[in-house]
Amino acid sequence: MSLAAGRSGDSQARPALTALDIAAAFAAIVAIVLHDAAHIRAGHWFHVFWVCNVAGALVGPSVLLRAPSLAGACMTWLLPGTIVWLTDALVAGSEILPTSYGVHIGGLAIAAYAVRRLGPAPRAWRTALVMLAFAVAVSWLFLPPGPNVNAAHAVPAAWGFLGESRATFAMTAVVLVVATCALGQGLVWLIGGKRS
Repeated sequence: MSLAAGRSGDSQARPALTALDIAAAFAAIVAIVLHDAAHIRAGHWFHVFWVCNVAGALVGPSVLLRAPSLAGACMTWLLPGTIVWLTDALVAGSEILPTSYGVHIGGLAIAAYAVRRLGPAPRAWRTALVMLAFAVAVSWLFLPPGPNVNAAHAVPAAWGFLGESRATFAMTAVVLVVATCALGQGLVWLIGGKRS
């Protein structure tokens, strides 16, 4: 068993790092650095901690470290993050940083590439839950309540349909998180395939 396989909880050796892997990882890292720098320059440093941005920051390392569970977790959060981001841009007309495209669309594509290259990761759902728990905990403990990053402080104004009270919203969010992690794990198996 390789070291990378042991870290991810999978028993199969991962494919060797290729020039394409390095290029994809480098592109993901450059995309998130540019995006985070744009947020910081705009005075919105707290947006760096949205779970999709955390996932975007970990896509490149998942490729370089040959970590299938991490790649699967990144894909799990970048997919709904990209859908919400596009919906917010198209429906609500929110201002979108141009660097968002590289993180959301590019990061999602690179995460899917990594999942395909690295194969199945039966524990990707656990890694996705840890990633979300980290992002929400950091948001709740250290970020200002006004921006409400990761809905850590209040029910987001546009998301009241999931529950007007904080308790109802939290219960609905838990159901959505479990469903998202299950869908993400299914996509990991579908894209990663089973290796013999």
